[in-house]
Amino acid sequence: MVRAILAVLSLAVPVVAAVPADRFITPEVQEGLRQIKAAFPRWTSVNLRVYSGSGTFFDVTESFLRINLNGSKDASKNFRFSGMVDDEFLNVTLSPLPKGGFNAWGFGVNLSVTPSGDGYRLWGNVDSRNVNLSLNRFGDGFSIWGQGGVNLNASKFGRDLTVSGSLDLNQFGKKPLAVLGTVLAAVSAPKPAQ
Repeated sequence: MVRAILAVLSLAVPVVAAVPADRFITPEVQEGLRQIKAAFPRWTSVNLRVYSGSGTFFDVTESFLRINLNGSKDASKNFRFSGMVDDEFLNVTLSPLPKGGFNAWGFGVNLSVTPSGDGYRLWGNVDSRNVNLSLNRFGDGFSIWGQGGVNLNASKFGRDLTVSGSLDLNQFGKKPLAVLGTVLAAVSAPKPAQ
């Protein structure tokens, strides 16, 4: 009897192997696999550059992560950035607040940037992801922390900043990183002489 069952099973294995695997993966299984993948960290190195050569025009770039934004400061003291993150367009405006800080807004962007101690606090959302960070002054740059998946420091070189460290793309993502670069450009921009 056992031999008969084994014989039947040995004949069934080649038949099962010939059936495409996607026939066994239902939409429910696909969703479960997506959730498992999203739960595991996807850490990547960051080398984001924030250029502000004139104090009026800015670039936020990270070649490996495909972030490329250009910006300028207009007459009403708004910082306006636009460009690409991966293959998606991103447009962000940072409007100054009366008591310091900025409101950052654009399609999929709604952040508040307020002074906090010797730095700034960022909270809101970018591309449906919650953002909650502290930018604490550290020398001429910033230590950036507060949210899981973020391990970054911003160092100043002349008027420019280099943001280095690592982040979990499943928790924080590329668009929030790009918006963080625009915030750093705005808070580090030279202040007009009084």
